[in-house]
Amino acid sequence: MDTLIDEGVKLVFAVLGAVLMVYVPLILHKVLVRLGVHLSQEQEARLAALADSAVHEAEEWAAAKVKAKIPVGSEAKLARAVEGVIDKVPGITTEEAERLVRAALPKALLGAAEGLRTVRDAVQQSDPPQ
Repeated sequence: MDTLIDEGVKLVFAVLGAVLMVYVPLILHKVLVRLGVHLSQEQEARLAALADSAVHEAEEWAAAKVKAKIPVGSEAKLARAVEGVIDKVPGITTEEAERLVRAALPKALLGAAEGLRTVRDAVQQSDPPQ
């Protein structure tokens, strides 16, 4: 039963991540247009990549804290990722940085679901059927 629930959760994250990945560029573009900022596709891609990197760095920071038995909540990870974007993009507001980070989160979820799938497959291949 637990395996069925685990697989269901993984499937939901994979589908949700894939669907949201389609909307990330659209959301990013609409946010920037609302703010009156018109960026080229290259600039938008660079900002999205910086946000992805900041999310990844925040996840690694949180993992190190958890290994040290220091609890880390999702708000702390979000704040860390926002700080990472602000450090890398001069003149960006906290609100803009948070929007970029939130738009990058579905990609991180999709990556996590893929990572879980890879680990599961590796475990299944190493354990002979009983």
